[in-house]
This record gives sequence, C-alpha cells and structure tokens, in this order.
Amino acid sequence: MIFFPLLYNVPAMVGHTTLHNFPPNNWEKNLVRPKQINVSWTDGKRWNTKNIGSLDPYESKKISYYDIKNLLPLDTLPLLSLTDKAPNTIVNSINFENNLGTTWPMWRATLGLENNNSITSYQGELIPFPSSGSMLSLAPFFQKDAEISYLIFVNIETKPESREGLIEIFSSKTKEKILSKKIKTNNISIIDITGVSIDNDDMLVFKSTDLSSIPLIFSSSNNYTNLSLEHTHPPAALSILGNRFMVQKDIKKKWFQLLS
Repeated sequence: MIFFPLLYNVPAMVGHTTLHNFPPNNWEKNLVRPKQINVSWTDGKRWNTKNIGSLDPYESKKISYYDIKNLLPLDTLPLLSLTDKAPNTIVNSINFENNLGTTWPMWRATLGLENNNSITSYQGELIPFPSSGSMLSLAPFFQKDAEISYLIFVNIETKPESREGLIEIFSSKTKEKILSKKIKTNNISIIDITGVSIDNDDMLVFKSTDLSSIPLIFSSSNNYTNLSLEHTHPPAALSILGNRFMVQKDIKKKWFQLLS
C-alpha cells in the first residue's frame, strides 16, 4: 500500500496532508474511481487501519493532524491511504503493494506544515522500508542562513515494532561529522539543526547503516512567516539511464567508505 504521512510534533507547526483522487500524470486517467480514505498507525504490536471517509474522482481533501489525533495513541505517526474498499483491520505486518497503479511517478499527496501566518508543503508518498535498509542522502537545499532549522526523518517498516537507529550528518566538503542522533522507526524524528553552519559550496550528507528514512528539511524565520519544507533524494534519483539500484549500491559503497 502507498501511504501519505501526516507530520506532527514540529514546534509551532500543525501538519496537514491533502489527498488527491487523480493520477500524477496524464496517461493513466482510467485509474480514477471513487476511493476510501483510511488512517493507519502502529500500537507497537499491530498495524491498525480505520476508514475515515471517501474521495470522489478528481476531488481533493485536506486533512489536518487535529482531525484525526484523537483516533490514535499519543506520539504516533498517522499514515493516510486511498483504497477501493474500506478496510478496518489489525494486522501483524504491512507490505508494499502499488494499489493505486501509477509508477512514474507514484500516486502522490501534498504533505505540509502550517501555522496562523504561513504554510509550506511538498509532493510525496511513503512506502515501507526494509528493516535491513541503510540510508545515504545529500541535502543541497539546506538553507544555512535560516533562523530556525529542523531535520525531520520519516520512516515506516513492515513490522509494527519500533526500534532505534543511528543517523550521522557530515559535511560533503570536509567529510567531517557534524552530529549524530538516534532516531526511531515507524515514526518521525525531529533534530534541531539551528545554528549549523556550512560553506556556500558545501552540503549536508545524511548517513545511516541501521535504517532507511526520508529526510525532510524544515526552515523558518523567527516569526514563522517565511517557511520552507524540502525533501532530499537518494543519489540514484539523479541518474537517468541504467540500473538505478546498482547505481545506488555503488554510490552508497563509495560514500560510506569516504565517511567511515
């Protein structure tokens, strides 16, 4: 299943996700049909899914974290999904199934953060990572002059249990470690990087040999009127031709050696 997370616990911000019932391209219009809206979460032992509404063809619907927070335990990542039928299930594991059909790109939602002054968002989706995964991601969009900066790491795995893994952050230019933190699976982890400084010709590199994750970079002015939310890509996303999985494996191996 393809999931669309609802961000939460970001200081001074409220997470929202806007679901769209139309494909992200113009050649798979036959996939548009009424969809059920569901929210899933883990209680640490099982994956739970509850139906919370429906979405007509070509309709969009914005869902705030406050709309569904009372359905979940505290400090739990809500995962929205769109399906043909309304599931109300409790299962031991979740597996990736492209139930929405599109692949280039996958079906997406608008994931964002907002407050009373402003709003920021990006287009994205989330599928379960393998528990044996690792992560290498480059962050050229880090705004080093922002007055407030947070890293937001988003992870879900097939099993409902939560575990911790180490994330290390390096300078791509000097290969020096800037900081390291433990983050959790099946949740979001927020790291304050306000005050981290790098040169104009440098960028941050995120590395983990313990788990996979999607890194987001949230930047803001002190009064929260100027906001930015960027996500990074694995290096293979920059390749055009060839076997992207082999490209990713080769790039990871070389960077892991450089940063060891």
